[in-house]
Amino acid sequence: MSQERRHFRIDLDALVRTHVIQEEEAHELAAAIQANHPAQSQADTELSKLNKQIQDSINLATTRDLQTGHLFDLINQKLNLLLNELQIQHSHSANPDEPTTQMMPINLSGGGALIYSQHELTAGSLLDLTITFIPEHVAIRTVARSVKAFPTKEDPNGPWQAAIEFTHMHEDDQDRVVRKVLQEQTKQLRERKKQSTDQES
Repeated sequence: MSQERRHFRIDLDALVRTHVIQEEEAHELAAAIQANHPAQSQADTELSKLNKQIQDSINLATTRDLQTGHLFDLINQKLNLLLNELQIQHSHSANPDEPTTQMMPINLSGGGALIYSQHELTAGSLLDLTITFIPEHVAIRTVARSVKAFPTKEDPNGPWQAAIEFTHMHEDDQDRVVRKVLQEQTKQLRERKKQSTDQES
């Protein structure tokens, strides 16, 4: 992946789950991620694999038949809206000491992200970070490191924002992140162009 593509940045909404971990935990998770076997529940593992396969199939179908690919994508989005809501509800009803999943706006690149947090993530903090893309409901899990944290003023998304860098991510997921950034960038450019054309006419 070129460094130029790695540093494209885009704003989007995503489900984010963060959990501060220690150095030893980070090494164990990094090894599991590189082996493509990050520790999580069996149901989460199977769902993650299935969603990635569905999204890859939709992308392939779209290249062959745009209308069919679009139809499959709409059906998948509808199912994922329900799944996203269930995941958020389950997260908030779980043990309050456990990390929660929160829908939030993030600024994403191939190398890191700007996220919100309920707690200060001091520089150097190691994170078990899962970002679930909407509407695909494709989850990317990575070891991340907080670069900088700063307070927000009365922001409903959280009292803190943190700039984080991805330190250990599976190569396939790295490609997915870059592809998502490029897709969102293309979509937003297309929408801006359409708005500009509508205003001129």
